[in-house]
Amino acid sequence: MSPRVLPALVVPTARAMPWRPFAAAAGLGLLIVAVPALSGVSLRDRDLATLLRLAAACGAVGAAFLLDDPAARGLAAVPTPRLARQLVRAVLAALAVTVWWARCWPSPLPAPRTAPPARCRCPV
Repeated sequence: MSPRVLPALVVPTARAMPWRPFAAAAGLGLLIVAVPALSGVSLRDRDLATLLRLAAACGAVGAAFLLDDPAARGLAAVPTPRLARQLVRAVLAALAVTVWWARCWPSPLPAPRTAPPARCRCPV
């Protein structure tokens, strides 16, 4: 098998992958992290780490669905080796999980605006 075959496998492999379970798990993970952030609740670092762990678990479940290949036994006779097909599937899953995790990671929120300090009206 030549390396030129791998790019040709990307589109058919992406179409065959079960994206709905990953999207559901990723959406749940985003929801776990976004609800406290959008509601204005201030979380301690330990609580935020727990929420991120839960979101990561949701992402891992979704990634497991992406990596599963139910047709692997039936495709044993095709000229493309199983390792090449699994490599393409793993790269696509890694890209999807990377984009999801980058979106899931909490960004630092700007500090709340407070009134400017009172200025002294004394002549200097």
